[in-house]
Amino acid sequence: MYPKFPFILFHIGGKEPRRINEQRIVEFLDSVDVLLLIVDDPGQPFLKKLQIKNKNIIPIMETFSLFELLALSSDPNCLLYIGHEGGQSHILHRPSNCLILYTSSVDHIVYRPFTGTVWTKTIIGNVNLEKSEMDERLKFIAYKDSFYRPTFDIIIDRESYDIDLKLIFDVVRKELQI
Repeated sequence: MYPKFPFILFHIGGKEPRRINEQRIVEFLDSVDVLLLIVDDPGQPFLKKLQIKNKNIIPIMETFSLFELLALSSDPNCLLYIGHEGGQSHILHRPSNCLILYTSSVDHIVYRPFTGTVWTKTIIGNVNLEKSEMDERLKFIAYKDSFYRPTFDIIIDRESYDIDLKLIFDVVRKELQI
């Protein structure tokens, strides 16, 4: 069921305010030169809308349980888990290196992975990238500072939170030597 060679797992699902906009995802997918498995949220299907042409991208269209996805992110060949802040990422980040994206008003301090170690912050363009270590795995979070914290995701200025995933991925990839 799982690849016998190194891969990156990208969970693109999640509610609209928590997901990077479609154009940013397509730009990222077009640029990837490593094997990337993409899974979606069955309750918020998004993957079917994307036109994927890159041969390094393997969209997984069938629905997996959270336990099956956890087994996939636990696979020794899984080099990195990428996901948006949300329930699935709170679980799937644990067994692997991870990059969690915060693209809404969700408080990254409260909801980032608990590592028990210090987080170091780097600013890349206008995005904050924080790194910590947990059980010999690197955990990254990416977010933008905002001058306001709206109460409801509905009133968010999406552009103020949108992240250039390609730029951030290149930095994380270099750090992980992928």
